[in-house]
Amino acid sequence: MMTFGKYFIGQNLSEIVNELGEISKAEYGILKPVFYDEKIYHAKDVNFCERLWKVVIGVTQGKVYKISLQTHTTVETFDISEKGLWNKVYQRLNEEFEIHNDQEKIGNSFLTTWDTKFENIILNNTTLPNESVFSLRNENVLDITVTGNFAFTRVKRGQQIAFIIFIISGFIISQFVSATIAFIVFIVLGLTIGRKINQFLGKLFLKGIIKKGYVFFLCLVWGSIVAFGIRELFLIYDANIFLRIICYGGGIYISYIFYLNNKTNTMGDMIYGTNFKTTVDVFTIIVNIVASIAFNLLLR
Repeated sequence: MMTFGKYFIGQNLSEIVNELGEISKAEYGILKPVFYDEKIYHAKDVNFCERLWKVVIGVTQGKVYKISLQTHTTVETFDISEKGLWNKVYQRLNEEFEIHNDQEKIGNSFLTTWDTKFENIILNNTTLPNESVFSLRNENVLDITVTGNFAFTRVKRGQQIAFIIFIISGFIISQFVSATIAFIVFIVLGLTIGRKINQFLGKLFLKGIIKKGYVFFLCLVWGSIVAFGIRELFLIYDANIFLRIICYGGGIYISYIFYLNNKTNTMGDMIYGTNFKTTVDVFTIIVNIVASIAFNLLLR
């Protein structure tokens, strides 16, 4: 676990609350919370690798789960052999967390990632957009974003519990109605395979392989494919209303493109911004619902 100034992942808010200032309503519009109880604060500047960094902290469950540090840099190249501040920070993080897990260039950013059991660290040499919680102008910066894995444990646990309940309820219902076990198996397979596909799409989007203009087209296609697959399943198995509701719910579930985990979420904030991710998710779900209604009305 690494400390930046007096701040570290998992730290109780009560220990530092007196020196924090919550970001403004306008800033919340730029940097939207990930969790329903999340609060975001400006913290005191910290000295790290002989440079002063501005700090923004995210808090959930009463603990620090994200620390984002930024400082100006004159390094405009993404060449990792460049001597300077980037090299100092890179070497310091490598000493702390051993060799990095991943390096990649995405758009105007060069990201180096370290994954540990406790936290995820991304070193990013990038250009800030015209508006951010750090600055109002476009400028080259070095960004360190540290995200604690503990914050996402409840999310993953909730998904796992929901998935188990879904499977168990499907089998229980199948004992009292005409739907076959095969129908339940297809639903489970659809959820498993569908999730893998949309995680793959999310990675393509985040790596900049797919331009923004084509993202919505792919979401349109994906949402429609999911809806069509559900309808075909209904034609093969004469499922009752309860199983249909479960199946439609599963279709909406796998329509999401971006899944909430520390690395994907952090990189998504940097590349597209939270608003874009939310827009993509909502758009795909709407496409799925509209397509489901259309297929049932037009294809008899």
